[in-house]
Amino acid sequence: MRPDLPLYAAPLIFDIPQALDVELFCAALQSVMDQSDVLRTVIQVVDGVPQQVVRPQAIAPIRVKDFSAEENPKEAARNWLVQIANTPFDPHTSLVQFALAKVGLEAYLWLQNQHHIIADATSSFNVYRVIARTYEHLICPDGEIEPLSIAPFAEYQKFEREYRDSAKFQRAERHWQ
Repeated sequence: MRPDLPLYAAPLIFDIPQALDVELFCAALQSVMDQSDVLRTVIQVVDGVPQQVVRPQAIAPIRVKDFSAEENPKEAARNWLVQIANTPFDPHTSLVQFALAKVGLEAYLWLQNQHHIIADATSSFNVYRVIARTYEHLICPDGEIEPLSIAPFAEYQKFEREYRDSAKFQRAERHWQ
């Protein structure tokens, strides 16, 4: 109702106190985008009605900037990341925003921002874990770290529908009524 305001944003800024291979980090993010129907979801208007549409492919929307030469790199980077997070989503283009700010030789800040129509706090942290694990696997492909998989949203919908028919749900519903 207010597309000019970032009312439904769920921004998180993660402090990464280590050196990153930015190219591999972006590759990890792209890999997760490729696997996740939710991260590729956009809103399209069909016959005057907004609808969620999953794009078959989407380039990970990540911005990268080096603040390490600034007088106060963390402050400058945070200001930049907050400015990005305060930019309203274009729901026809993407419902996610990512940005990576280098703040030192071995230090980064990473913005992960998702629209609430596709994510909540729990799912945002799950996305973080999957991207981090994918990055670790790309850094050390022969190691013991296996990437985490992402279940399609349809599986979650099926689970919720089945749960609504369960005795456990009926008990919970009675309790809360």
